Amino acid sequence: MKPKKMLILAVAVVLGLMAGMFVALIRKAMQNRRQQKREHRVDSPSGNPLKPHAPTM
Repeated sequence: MKPKKMLILAVAVVLGLMAGMFVALIRKAMQNRRQQKREHRVDSPSGNPLKPHAPTM
């Protein structure tokens, strides 16, 4: 049986597009997560990030 070049090419193109979209979505999600972390960070008046600590007694 002869390989069906057009079918193989079509499947490869569809799978490549799906993989590309998956990678793009993962990168966007990671970028959004980093952005949210930056927005929720508490800075001191000097501009340095404050580190949370437990009160001592």
